[in-house]
Amino acid sequence: MKLPSEYVLDYQVCTYDVGQGSLLKLSNLLRLQQEAGERHLAQGDLAFAQLAKMGMAFLVVRANLKIERLPKAGERIQIRTWHRGEQRAAFFRCFQILGEQGEELVNSVTAYALVDPESKKLLRPKVFLQLGIEAQEEMQSSCPDPVRLQLPEQMEYAGSWNVRPSDTDWNCHLNNAAYLDILWDFLPEGTSAEELGLISICFLSQALAGDEISVYRQEQEGELLFRGVHKRGTCFEAKIQRKQR
Repeated sequence: MKLPSEYVLDYQVCTYDVGQGSLLKLSNLLRLQQEAGERHLAQGDLAFAQLAKMGMAFLVVRANLKIERLPKAGERIQIRTWHRGEQRAAFFRCFQILGEQGEELVNSVTAYALVDPESKKLLRPKVFLQLGIEAQEEMQSSCPDPVRLQLPEQMEYAGSWNVRPSDTDWNCHLNNAAYLDILWDFLPEGTSAEELGLISICFLSQALAGDEISVYRQEQEGELLFRGVHKRGTCFEAKIQRKQR
């Protein structure tokens, strides 16, 4: 079955989706994007289970989220998503969240790697493209593409975050959305969700149940920098740009 050019998920933000100020939690924002992307692939018989049978799986390696405004509890939103194309060994998927009046709330670009789910070895994009996936290169996003971050080697220790079994997903590692909970937990005191502009995060190494992630943080003018480290090395790096007032 041919994959449609885009997928639109209509959704009403539930009370359990939100946090302080009745605003959609950052982690749930990413979960909604994950669900929209999975449903899009399912329309082409390429959902997680089908890909696994073919010896393929997508892993998120980097993501950018450009936030204009976070949706509120009870608000009806649309999540649009499309496969924009590939570059070297990365696939790029765009997401756009629209409000009830069609206004842009969030724009996002996520970079994925295609791997063998058993060996975790990297597969080249041509393996997936043989399935007939068409890139929508003309459908660009106002969000910049995610790139590898260049953070200072030394940052201040901010605390630790323990990975619980309930934090893991069907791949048995910490779900990508949960990393945004880590960022939220370690925001400087007094920081509000309304201040968050562009969030960039790189997923460098899988975290497993029982891991203790040491979180390091640095605040500089207009930016917050984060690094998470477990016993096997760095598992994530992130940067948050505050909105200009």
